Amino acid sequence: MPAKAFLKSALLKGKAVLRIDPKYRKGDNGRLLVILEVRRYYVNLTLIRHGQSYFDTRYSWPERFRTYAMAEAHTFENYLGIWKYKKTRRRYLLRLRKEGKTVYSARNTYFVTRIQKADEIDLFKFEVRFVRV
Repeated sequence: MPAKAFLKSALLKGKAVLRIDPKYRKGDNGRLLVILEVRRYYVNLTLIRHGQSYFDTRYSWPERFRTYAMAEAHTFENYLGIWKYKKTRRRYLLRLRKEGKTVYSARNTYFVTRIQKADEIDLFKFEVRFVRV
């Protein structure tokens, strides 16, 4: 498994620092939830960028939320790693829909909920947000 091999090599590079949200120490399956840093290198973010993990926001959002969200969006849209499989994509999108985190959700901070007219929209105004036209 590529993620396991990557994690093993990252841990051999130096001292690991675990960042734990005190409110959400463990997930549904009893696993410890952490942001892993080795020599100022964010392992979780790298796994997401390479399509070896998804960005799970069910418990808490990291300080660099936007960076994580954009990394996942990039790998998802380019079918990298786990996102090249239809089954994985479908299961993930269903979970996001249940949580109200799809691009069409008002709770998604990267989605403009008011419908825009295509001929009147200034795309630079919305930066990297999803816009429904």
